[in-house]
Amino acid sequence: MPLFIVGLIPIIIGLMHGSILISLLGTVMTAGAVGDLMIVAKILGYKSSRTKQLILDHPTEGGCIIFEKG
Repeated sequence: MPLFIVGLIPIIIGLMHGSILISLLGTVMTAGAVGDLMIVAKILGYKSSRTKQLILDHPTEGGCIIFEKG
């Protein structure tokens, strides 16, 4: 969701109003959201035979931790 709110919407508003600064800010925020998209892609591609999983954001590194039970 941050990709749309702080990334793509400012780019569109900046282009509509001719503001290079707002468009540039939206572009930088969109580039920052690429890491979030990579994490979501990894989680969606994770295959497991376990029925219960807990996915937590890693506290110090980029990525996540997946705990499995049962």
